[in-house]
Amino acid sequence: MPLPSLPAVFRWTTEPWGTALVCGPLADVATHLFTTRALTLRVGPGARSAQEEGWEALAQSMGVAERHLLRLRQVHGSDVVTVCRGDALPPVDEAPEADAFISDDAGCALTVRGADCVPLLLADRRTGAVGAVHAGWRGTASGAGVGAVRAMTRAVG
Repeated sequence: MPLPSLPAVFRWTTEPWGTALVCGPLADVATHLFTTRALTLRVGPGARSAQEEGWEALAQSMGVAERHLLRLRQVHGSDVVTVCRGDALPPVDEAPEADAFISDDAGCALTVRGADCVPLLLADRRTGAVGAVHAGWRGTASGAGVGAVRAMTRAVG
């Protein structure tokens, strides 16, 4: 299946697991990827499986240890989790319930998943802080994106 044409600010990349999308202006500030169906990322309990191998492959593409690939248990709300340099990382098997992450720790990669919801990625050139927001209609209506920007402002100025 051919990949869709993109506006000039986006580009397709080839990762070991398949094709991903990158936004050029955002890439100047933060390493990021929009994954495609080529990478299986499931959530839920279970033994080491394709789901975990998918997360490991994503961590490698992002250039971080799998432990530093931060995940949420998305609940279609507006809660924001902030992880700044020096903070303890949330346990992988106990992902916090929220729909947005904010961090100024360049050693971490933030993740949000979207099917029919919009993933919003935020970046501050001055501080290096980034944010990832899962913005479904409920989260958007309850201010998830605005809440993430406010949390970033509080956390890192």
